[in-house]
Amino acid sequence: MECRGNRELFNSAGEDIGSNQFGSTLHFGMNRTTDMWRLAHFKKNLKEGWNTRFHTYGMIWSPGMGGVWVGGGELLHNIYSQLP
Repeated sequence: MECRGNRELFNSAGEDIGSNQFGSTLHFGMNRTTDMWRLAHFKKNLKEGWNTRFHTYGMIWSPGMGGVWVGGGELLHNIYSQLP
């Protein structure tokens, strides 16, 4: 999980990637060539910024679900829904 501290940070496409964006990536595969991280990458922007208060982050991994949650435990991304 990743969140930057820069308040006004934008990439070349104009996307806000500063403190308003939270991201999570799970790397899996036998090696670098078979790493399927693109299927397990998720990002979410919060207009007020992730830096305005404390947040609890977590990960869930079970036979039918794998993903991350923030705050009250709402699953933000189920990687199994992306797998072929």
